[in-house]
Amino acid sequence: MLKLQHMQTVTDLTRNYIKSHIFLEEMLSEGIANHSALARIMKPEFEETLLKNIQIGSIVMALKRIESTLQKKNLQRELKAEEIIVRSDLVEYTFSHTEETVAKLRQLLNSFEKNSNAFFTITEGVFELAIIVSKKYMTLVEKAYADTKQIAKRSHLSALILRLPKENVTTPGVYYSILKRLNWEGINVIDVVSTNTEFTLILNDDEVSRAFAILK
Repeated sequence: MLKLQHMQTVTDLTRNYIKSHIFLEEMLSEGIANHSALARIMKPEFEETLLKNIQIGSIVMALKRIESTLQKKNLQRELKAEEIIVRSDLVEYTFSHTEETVAKLRQLLNSFEKNSNAFFTITEGVFELAIIVSKKYMTLVEKAYADTKQIAKRSHLSALILRLPKENVTTPGVYYSILKRLNWEGINVIDVVSTNTEFTLILNDDEVSRAFAILK
């Protein structure tokens, strides 16, 4: 039994084009795109695909419909942080993820039991183990891993800790909306750490003030 092939429409082509050009999607979601200019760029490609002439107006209408959808999604996922905490003077260590490096975590955790206010996070990946600590406690890490080869060590770091509402976990795109703002401003995120209602961004010291202002 033959299946009818779905004929692509101008809206289909427009949607696929926008999805493959992420910054165009951002421009539409922010309402700053020039619809007519974009339509003129898209028109030759669409005509080649559909093998017929296409009116600029039909592409503009498709762009407007997509823009409306994107802006509604932005409103749905826009959650303001209840609190933003800054922690400075951090150091990040990265080691291979092995039985040996994981076993040494127990020794390290015991050392931090007496320093409950210290900034201390652990991220276990498949191949790597990352540890981020306050600079004044870096000797504890270096003692525990004295005979272990480091993959990387980064200093002069700060953390922006965002405490988000509980509905954060059921709202699509929340983390994306946060990272998008920083990306647009050219701020590099070194690492991210998250829990149920906390989202922590690890940044270079010299960018944390600007990032704080943007997210605040």
